[in-house]
This record gives sequence, structure tokens and C-alpha cells, in this order.
Amino acid sequence: MLPKPRCRFLYVSSLLFCTLSPGYGQNCDVEAGAEDCNENGVADVCEVVPISLELEPSLFEMRTPRQVYAVDLNGDGALDLVATNVDLRETPPYRIWVFLHEESGSFASPVIYDGGVRLYALAFADADGDGDTDVFAILPESLSMLPNDGRGRLGKPTSYPVTDSRKYWIAVGDISGDGRPDVVVSIDSSDGNDTVSFFENAGNGALGKRMDFVVGSSPRNVTVADLDADGDLDVITLNQNSADLSVLKNEAGSLTGAESYSYVAPDSKDSFRGDDLLAGDFDGDGATDLIVRGGTRMAVVLNRSDRTIGFRDPVI
Repeated sequence: MLPKPRCRFLYVSSLLFCTLSPGYGQNCDVEAGAEDCNENGVADVCEVVPISLELEPSLFEMRTPRQVYAVDLNGDGALDLVATNVDLRETPPYRIWVFLHEESGSFASPVIYDGGVRLYALAFADADGDGDTDVFAILPESLSMLPNDGRGRLGKPTSYPVTDSRKYWIAVGDISGDGRPDVVVSIDSSDGNDTVSFFENAGNGALGKRMDFVVGSSPRNVTVADLDADGDLDVITLNQNSADLSVLKNEAGSLTGAESYSYVAPDSKDSFRGDDLLAGDFDGDGATDLIVRGGTRMAVVLNRSDRTIGFRDPVI
């Protein structure tokens, strides 16, 4: 009888991950006496193997962090971290923190940028076509673009006015179809005139004249996705007070006026209000569906998949 093989454990510093063997739990051809540490009759090289870990976290004092994004800012193929925070001891209180990924697997000490008196959200895209990921920031009454120098360092922002608002959300994507990322901002206006502002990328990192489109009441998010499978990115807002979705159809690079679609059945309209929106093909039919989250509940809004903009009855 062959001796029972000894189990081995792997200790990994800083990174938390699991290894996948080629067979993913299926029987495969191995030599007699191969390790079977959990004694389930499947050789360890043929299944997913748990790993013992040692973690060495890096801690940074940020005071009231807000959002964290993972994006490659310096072009080395590794994800860097970009975070926002608010610290009322500072003037102005909002900051953008950039943590560049180092070869050791840890992160460098942060470089901190001024985020103004209020910072709602960030978005990332190569705005000026130089191959580097730039940063868009939505601030009170302005949209700013912070250029990336290619090494993850952000330059002086260029600002564009937006209307006064209680809250803003931002999304980027090539809406005009010219290969450059455009910007859309949903605006929950302080005067009730809720809109989406569209900024077309004019090249060299500059944004063109703002175009405003009326949407439903109190938009809570905005995203871009091809809803009708025509190759163009449409714009969708999730509207909380009116409990609906506003869809701005893209017609060959130009946005049309918003059409309203319900994300909730009529008998649930008073009990469910969405506050977050996610687009993706959730039923695997090749068409873009939507998920609306509200509190602890979700509504799944499936695309009709007929190459028009339309949805089946929502399921909560």
C-alpha cells in the first residue's frame, strides 16, 4: 500500500485568493498515490483547493471615507485605488485620495487632491485620447475633468457648469459614436426641474455644450447601456419619486426625449422606491436588463429582447 500523502497548506501574504485546479472537482488522469487531502476520492490537482491565509492589511486614516474605486491610473496593468472622503476639520472638507499599486502587492502612500466643498461621485475614462484614464468629478454646480499624466498623477481640473441640484449622479460612455467618452449627469434639481445633462466629448479632453433632457421626478442614478441592440448607448435614469425609469433612446449618436417605463408593479408602487440601478444581461438572452434596488428589496426588469426599447413586467 502506498503511504498516505501529507496535506500541504499555502500561506500567502497580503493577497486573499483561492487557486483553481484544471479539473474543477472532476476526475482526471493522475498517477497512483496522488494527494487526496480531504479524502473525497478526487485528487487535489483535480478540484478547487482551500488555502490557509495570512493577511497583512495596510491602514490609512481617512476620516469618513465615502466611495472607493478600483482603476488602473498609471497604466501598469494593476488596479490602483481611488477614494473620496469628507473631513470637516479641513477647508474645503472633501478630498480625492489616490493609492497607486506597487510591485510588492501593497499600495503606496496616497496622493491627496482637493475635492471641494462637496463631492458627489467620480467616473473614469480616457477623456483626451492619450491612452491614460482621466477622472471626472461631479461637484455642486460643476462637472470637472482631472487629466492624468500617465503616471497616475492628476492635473489641474477643467470645469463645466451644471444646474443647481440637491444630488447628482454621473456616467460615461461613447454616446455620440465617435470613439470618445461622453458624459451624462442626472440632476435631482432643487427647483423640481429634474434633468439629465449630456456633455459630448469634443476631443483633446474638452467637453462640448451641455444639452439638458427632462426626466422623471427625483432621479437617483444614471447609467448608459444599449437597450435595443442597435449598437448605440442609450441613457437610463432611475427616478425615485415618480417610481419609474426614464430612457433617452440613442438615435445614431443623438439622444431623444425621455420615455417613461415602470420598474414596479402598480400594486407595489407605494411600498417600493428604488435608489440604485444596475444594467446587464441577467437572463442570458443577449439583451440588456435592469435591476433596481430599493432598501432591502430588488426589482428585476427584463428586456423584451425584440430589438426595441421595452420591458417585461417587473419582478420584485
